[in-house]
Amino acid sequence: MNRVLQIVEYFGSGRMSKMEKVEDPEKSNEFPVPTLLRNSRYLARYPVPVDKKPWDVDYPGYAPILFSDTSLYTKTRESPSAKEAFMALVRNENGYESRMCYYPPIWADPEILGMSPEDRNRFFKFNAKSLVAYHPFHGPSDKEVEINRISYLGEYKIDPITGVPLNPSGRTGMVGRGLLGKYGPNHAADPVVTCLSESSGDSATVLKLALICRQDTKQYALPGSALGRNGGPRENELSSTAIREFCEEAIEGNNASGSSEEKKQRRAEMVKRFVQHKKMDQPIISKVVDDPRNTDNAWMETQAFWFHFLSESDLGRKLEAGDDAVGAQWVTLNEDFDVKVLYADHSSIVIQLFKAILNDPDTSKDFPGLVVPSSIKSKL
Repeated sequence: MNRVLQIVEYFGSGRMSKMEKVEDPEKSNEFPVPTLLRNSRYLARYPVPVDKKPWDVDYPGYAPILFSDTSLYTKTRESPSAKEAFMALVRNENGYESRMCYYPPIWADPEILGMSPEDRNRFFKFNAKSLVAYHPFHGPSDKEVEINRISYLGEYKIDPITGVPLNPSGRTGMVGRGLLGKYGPNHAADPVVTCLSESSGDSATVLKLALICRQDTKQYALPGSALGRNGGPRENELSSTAIREFCEEAIEGNNASGSSEEKKQRRAEMVKRFVQHKKMDQPIISKVVDDPRNTDNAWMETQAFWFHFLSESDLGRKLEAGDDAVGAQWVTLNEDFDVKVLYADHSSIVIQLFKAILNDPDTSKDFPGLVVPSSIKSKL
């Protein structure tokens, strides 16, 4: 048996027929699964009881599904027929090696499964931000690139057999990269942009929050995004990235015209304006996100930065969807606001915003009588 098939067998794909799908996880405390996982593009996952999530807890018979989306391997195969022909090749005995030998898109790692230990050490430096050889699967080049694989939460474990990183949040029921580009942490920056509601007064403060409507799930979300290859835990870089992502997703629909240089200039002006309205020096949260794309070997991490304006007009631009959003608007965070309507783990970021305000005496002075949504009060 070749090395790739040994790895696949190690992951338990041969036992997938024994997997039991939980039809209604919300009625069971044994296998709680986020709603987004059940409604995502993913296949059913191997069920993981809460007490079996930690890696230091033995889970006999654990047989997670091996899944990495075809978009991670099909840089130039755009047409359905071309992709189907490629997948037919993937499904043969040497299919996984066939994936490895095809150029991935620039934002995706080359496939680590099946690599020799020497190649793994050359192209992957986990728990580090370092220069690595520019992988030939991306195209002919002998350059080095800087890739950040440091987690916001500190050092993560590496599987001693496959050499892949292990999600610090524990088992997910799926191995591979799923829909994520990088093995290990996939960093994101989320801007939390607020202003005062017109209903605010001397005795009560009501906030408004800038949200977008995601194109894929049609849910409210913070207008953040994954960082590039070398993005990572460096506060000033992340803060600027969060601002740029807000501009791309929530306001650039207002100025779709103009040269690339003009757009760049407008964005630079907005970054300067946002920096002046940054409310706290440190991010309000740094965490592994409970994201539907997470797998045992690839996961989303985010840092959220808070920017506050006195009013909608104080922002200087109207909200309008741009980039990957289909809508953008200010949402009033009154007592009736339901934080659970937010995409993925964005609800926890908004909850942390209120904690940050209420727990800091200097900040809370600026928001007298802050109105806290009922859906958040029980979480504080």
